[in-house]
Amino acid sequence: VWGCELSMYTQNALQGALPMMKVLNSSQREEAHRYEGYVSTLLTYLSSALRADGQGSQAYHQILVQESAQSLQAMLVGMFRSVQQEYPQVRFQVIGVDEMTGEVAQQLGAWWLHSANWLRYIAGKLETHTWIETELAEHTARLPLSGCYVISGGAGGLGRLFAQSLVSRSPGLKLALLGRRSADMEINAYLAGLQEQGAEVSYYQLDVTDAQAVKETLAEIRRSQGAIKGIIHSAGILRDGLLRQKEAADIAAVFAVKAQGLVNLDEASKEDDLAFFVGFSSMAGVIGNVGQTDYAAANGFVDGYLRSRAQRGGAGKSLALAWPLWQAG
Repeated sequence: VWGCELSMYTQNALQGALPMMKVLNSSQREEAHRYEGYVSTLLTYLSSALRADGQGSQAYHQILVQESAQSLQAMLVGMFRSVQQEYPQVRFQVIGVDEMTGEVAQQLGAWWLHSANWLRYIAGKLETHTWIETELAEHTARLPLSGCYVISGGAGGLGRLFAQSLVSRSPGLKLALLGRRSADMEINAYLAGLQEQGAEVSYYQLDVTDAQAVKETLAEIRRSQGAIKGIIHSAGILRDGLLRQKEAADIAAVFAVKAQGLVNLDEASKEDDLAFFVGFSSMAGVIGNVGQTDYAAANGFVDGYLRSRAQRGGAGKSLALAWPLWQAG
């Protein structure tokens, strides 16, 4: 049993009943950095334990998390579902809780009777996380031309696809594309193509993991292109590899762009009157994927973070898009 960022009351109550419970806490203030550390700790532990076992024995892990920590829960679910695809003998449950007592801790064993691996225990009631299919009405309205729309990863495959889609739907649109590499001949030719379609496009070389640089770049965009009306965070990198090959540097690199980049863009745009704030995530964060334990965790973070952003009333529509594999992505 693991306890991750539980209240001191809950942690003490559980440790009294479960003295062997492992605790994950950090003094790091930055949410994404803390969570990256938890992923690194868990993956290192799991890799070592699975190698030491060598027999394919069943391994059971229950991770108790504050119910309010949506991004942490979604991150852990994505990570463990990826672990399961490499090691089917691993069973897990991520359980969101409000407050628990030592008596409740005795029920944890019985909760393994539930086939679901994402649960929550609220006000004495155990519930299961499920997905609900819903119909989305087709929406083809043009975006307002009075402001500017920002796309991180703007020189990448998905960034380009969505820049082109926005320009084709709303001629005259202002776009600010953010990318890690400097503008070369190929990028300039791409920008010229968008401009020929009537768009006002600028490219900014930016490392989205640098919070101060993100603030300064968004300020420059406001000065040169007007108010920021929407943000799409499509930046991301891969460091694919099986669990036994994962290194802390791989996890840090993946989290920095996908998770910390998202947080930095959100923090730097808090005063903007946004129509939408969109984060591109992946189905890996929902169902897991072989070789992508860190990537699935980072994308799970994106899903949970944007759910929390919507709940706390962040400006504009908060939306996480968990894409499958893109040929051009």
